[in-house]
Amino acid sequence: DTINVTLSDKSATGKVTFLAFTEKATYEITVNVGVNKPVSSYEVGEIVLADDASIALADIEATGYNGSAKITIDDVAVDGVSIADGKINFSKDVAAWGEKTLVVETEDRIINVSATLVTDILTTKEEVSAFANHPYGHATYTGYYKLGANVDMQGATIANGVRCADSKTTGFQGLFDGQGYAIYNFTLKALGEHSGGLFGSIGVNGVVKNLALIQASWTGEGSSSSF
Repeated sequence: DTINVTLSDKSATGKVTFLAFTEKATYEITVNVGVNKPVSSYEVGEIVLADDASIALADIEATGYNGSAKITIDDVAVDGVSIADGKINFSKDVAAWGEKTLVVETEDRIINVSATLVTDILTTKEEVSAFANHPYGHATYTGYYKLGANVDMQGATIANGVRCADSKTTGFQGLFDGQGYAIYNFTLKALGEHSGGLFGSIGVNGVVKNLALIQASWTGEGSSSSF
């Protein structure tokens, strides 16, 4: 015999147990209930979060979808990403960086987006100074930064980027790629017995590469260090 079952609760997914009654017997049946949704995948290259970036995707664009969606990066729910006006929008507050897969699940579809999330690309004296402006003390900071041009600091002193660190847990734990460019004509200054300057302390997971520092001088106090 065939038993036909209709779920009145369309949100019921995963393991569902129900009772089926026939003239001869009662059956308790447990099944895995899934939602059959079309899946599409995109590769969109680089997304610079500081620019409040957005990407238009055909699957969303076709419906002008503006409803709710479950959005995850590496299977973790993430703030700062939303859907509106046929686009996936990224704010600068997204706490993820590097090569990521973003999964957008709406009521009727699943969209996988492969992208490289870049925190910011620095091209000016002001942007480099802002990067170095981190709290004094045992701070941890991360992200994926790129240098997008040679930057003349015009004799500026960088003394506000002080990071005193246990290198396993604090300091710069992100990635800074100079892309072959240089930061030049500046002074690094460390305060007291702490690390300071552009990066200060680079943690065990921190990487700085392809970067030249030219015409840079250093000044400090006591056993301080600066980079």
